[in-house]
Amino acid sequence: MAMTIFIIVLLLHFLLASWVLFRPSSPLRARKEYRIPVFFLLGFGPLIAITIDILDRTGRLGKRPFELETVKAEHDIFWASIAARKDDQDAVPLEEAILLNDRQTRRKAVLSTFRDEAFRYLDVLMLARNDEDADTTHYATIQITKIQREFQLKLQKFAVEHEKDPQNLALLDEYIALLETYLQSRLPEKSILRHQQEVFDRLLDERLALVPDDKMTLIRKLRNWTDIRENYPAVLQLIERLKKTWPDDELVWIESLRAFVEWKDSARIQQITNEMKSRKVQWTKWGRQQISPWVQVR
Repeated sequence: MAMTIFIIVLLLHFLLASWVLFRPSSPLRARKEYRIPVFFLLGFGPLIAITIDILDRTGRLGKRPFELETVKAEHDIFWASIAARKDDQDAVPLEEAILLNDRQTRRKAVLSTFRDEAFRYLDVLMLARNDEDADTTHYATIQITKIQREFQLKLQKFAVEHEKDPQNLALLDEYIALLETYLQSRLPEKSILRHQQEVFDRLLDERLALVPDDKMTLIRKLRNWTDIRENYPAVLQLIERLKKTWPDDELVWIESLRAFVEWKDSARIQQITNEMKSRKVQWTKWGRQQISPWVQVR
């Protein structure tokens, strides 16, 4: 008798489990992971499924909203918080890690640049490239080569696009900005540095043809000529042009002083410091900091 009752209960259980799982309107129909607990938890399995069905019908199931961005691969909701806790432990600034007398730490520091924008750590990578540890040097060289290749591809693309549309000022500005960033980095080797500086100077001339007497373009020319270290008379003429056109602009005076310092022209350094003291320039805190090694202004 007991066996008969058990078999009847078991049959009713499987019939009820099949109904709650496979009927057309069931929210669990496509959820295969629910089948085992619903079928094999005698009594409780179908009860759980019916509870989920009731919640679904009343609109209370899945009420908690979430942002789609939280399920992006790079922000995996299951391990992101754990990774964040791990990153905070034993955190060492990248610059300091490279200088530590610990090969494992140096390798780990350089490898960490593979998951970030490597250009941000270019100076550190340059330092790591000359490290005594072969693996650290290897990883740093890979990253530097990658950065170099990305810059070259972008510059080639801009060169082609600019040649097709030389009057496009917005495109020209992007090209100039990228090339300036490249020149200011430590990436260009001597064999191509001078060529790129000449290309930069030509682009600045093209911009001046489109926008004559643009202050920042002239300042960029001054910086570039100073870096090339040729044609000092032209540098002097450009400085006078800048001072005459924008006599109260602190950036003009800062860049003019910088040029004389780079050229090691002590007489003109003294001359321009005297001029700066007598001018009514509205100096910012940043501007005072830039010239503080040579002159103090109010």
